[in-house]
Amino acid sequence: EPAVDTKEKPYGCHCGQSFARRDLLTRHERLYHSAAPETYMATPASPLDSALNLSTAGVWLPGGDGSSTSSHSELQRSTIANKPPSRMLPVPTPTESSTFIANAELLDPPSPMEAMLDISDFFDSVGLDFEYGFDFFGPGDDVPAGLSSATEIVSTSEPGQQENNEIPNTGSNLEEALAEHLCKCIPNGDTGEDDFCELKPISQPWKVNEAQRLMFQEYLKSYASCLESFKLPSRLSMSRYIAGFVDGYSNHHPFIHMPTFCVTKYHDSPELVLAMMAIGAQFRYESRNGAALYRAGRAIILHRLKSGQFSVQPAAPAVDQESFLAAANTETDCQSPSARMESIKGILLLATFATWQQDRSLVRESFEYQGLLARCIRESVLTETLANDGNDWHVWAKTESDRRVKLASFCFLNLQSLVFNVPPVLLGNEIFLRLPVTCDEWLAPGPSRWREARSKATPVISFQEGFVPLIHNRPEKIPATSPFGNFVLMHALLQRLIVSRQLCLDPQGPGLSPHEVAKFELSLHRWREQWCKAPESVLDIRNTKGSLSWTATSLLGLAHIRLHFDLGNKRQIYSGDPQSIAAAAFEARPPERDLRLVFALLHAVHALNIPVQLGIDYLANCQAFFWSLQHSFCSFEAAVFLSKWLLVLADGPDVGSMHFKERQIIRWLEFIVNEALASVDEMQDTLQSPDSPITTHSLRFLGNMVIKLFAKMFQRCNSAWPIMRIVGESLHEYSKFLDGISGPDISTSTGSFSRAVSN
Repeated sequence: EPAVDTKEKPYGCHCGQSFARRDLLTRHERLYHSAAPETYMATPASPLDSALNLSTAGVWLPGGDGSSTSSHSELQRSTIANKPPSRMLPVPTPTESSTFIANAELLDPPSPMEAMLDISDFFDSVGLDFEYGFDFFGPGDDVPAGLSSATEIVSTSEPGQQENNEIPNTGSNLEEALAEHLCKCIPNGDTGEDDFCELKPISQPWKVNEAQRLMFQEYLKSYASCLESFKLPSRLSMSRYIAGFVDGYSNHHPFIHMPTFCVTKYHDSPELVLAMMAIGAQFRYESRNGAALYRAGRAIILHRLKSGQFSVQPAAPAVDQESFLAAANTETDCQSPSARMESIKGILLLATFATWQQDRSLVRESFEYQGLLARCIRESVLTETLANDGNDWHVWAKTESDRRVKLASFCFLNLQSLVFNVPPVLLGNEIFLRLPVTCDEWLAPGPSRWREARSKATPVISFQEGFVPLIHNRPEKIPATSPFGNFVLMHALLQRLIVSRQLCLDPQGPGLSPHEVAKFELSLHRWREQWCKAPESVLDIRNTKGSLSWTATSLLGLAHIRLHFDLGNKRQIYSGDPQSIAAAAFEARPPERDLRLVFALLHAVHALNIPVQLGIDYLANCQAFFWSLQHSFCSFEAAVFLSKWLLVLADGPDVGSMHFKERQIIRWLEFIVNEALASVDEMQDTLQSPDSPITTHSLRFLGNMVIKLFAKMFQRCNSAWPIMRIVGESLHEYSKFLDGISGPDISTSTGSFSRAVSN
């Protein structure tokens, strides 16, 4: 009687794969886990074990910190200790992976850009570095303590040294051996072995296997009524999106602690997992899948609101969404405080995804999250009573992450006010949290490195302790603040400026009084002094730790500009129409000529100086990996402000009577513009001589060039967010208005450059 195929696969590997025969398991281990210590012996797994195995096949080991390995081992050991003795696996000693640990810095995954650009070192340091592991689905049942998939990915064998896999050169069995070898080489997508086994596997720092995907898909069935036709992406897509989230977003918005983060408890917040993948898909330029993941995450939020799983509702009626209104009758609290914070992270990511899209319906939805997010944060408490977070790394990481997501939400909501000219929904005077810790503490991959960084760090102060001295003339010395802390304080200063502007009775009037302007400038100078003395404050795009420092300085420039020039209701970015945005900005009232504009002018010129030094064409093609969205908004207002000021000078009664400070600024700007034009072939004949006199013609020329250079940078940029290209197209439309009012000489001299930008 022929044998019946029961489809059972009793032989399980620690990476989550299961096989029907032991020889298949042996082959799999030889090909994929050749670097693993011999003590890692797989045990037969039941079909249930195979389905429930949630081990991550792509965890990247923190480089150079043996403590991180031990801490990860301790976490996994506690998990394995709860299993039956028959399931226990040997724990490797530290010496078993010492060679790998010592050379961990050599194992950084290759940059996705290496195939196109020979700047791998540069990109590794501005957003594509993998400094720590990301155990996305947490330790599984059969993962030996201390095992990292970095040892799975990087084989220690030399090329051609695959054991027992060689094809005999001669002999009667040559054809049979070739046929058998060919069968082994064909990838088997059904079992998840879909790599081309003739070569080594593709390096994937965050790899989701099929068992993990199926488990998550099974859990999402409990939301089938609201997810409708949503289909979870393939495991390869999920892996790609997780990597995209970490590379493109998390490194520059550090409120999820990646060294300790895992989502084995995605039951608390499936919307967070979906939101992370939506952001990651956006950074992988897969907008269709990103939108589908966003819709799924939003649907779960709405479902949980209506079913009473949140204790919070939107503070105000939502725009065109009956689902939010229907949630107003629910008051049942079914979430723990810890689960609530995970949901807040998901809401923040969903709001971020929707805000920066070109689709106006998504942008409208982004404002529906404002009241919900602010209400959730208030109910999760914005005060702290403990002086510190204790000495347990995992407890500290959870507390610090929760604190950071509240502060990150405050900054995000404030950014919406800055960009879309809407009133703030969460005020700085409500916040009584401590400011974030240093980058070294946050990025520490393990307890020992964390304790070491903590021992060297300055004491952390509260938000109020850092903010009040900035706005009041108090002599007390403030300890150095982390880049994230300075970023939060700058947003608080900008919010104060927004509110002061919105309280002005005459929107067409001069705005703030000279006394108010002087007070704000003093606050900004105090902030700058704090920023300069902070040891982690850098202006180095090669340093990922400096991402928020860099962005905060752009906001500093925007604050100086808005003291003297505010688009107000002429800020039409919400429309998403470049022509409307440009027309409104063109109609905005120009700044008055005043020596008090010097700081604002210097920051505006510097906003152009930075991309010129880096290379405008180069930056336009690679800036998505390190250039914050906030830079584009700051650059837009800097360009309009600077251009209008130059035209005010050009229209003045006597160009030759300019103050020497104004003349110095113009000469600096001429140097920058000439440097930029030197890299554009079409414009070599329009370079201005450094010794040429400043004339009405040269001022108008500079006013046009400032707009066109910024437009060139943003219009053709490869940013994952569509709104950045909208900014560039708006500046391009603005330049057309300038061409219309300029004389024939100006229009002719800049025409070839305009064509170059539009092509």
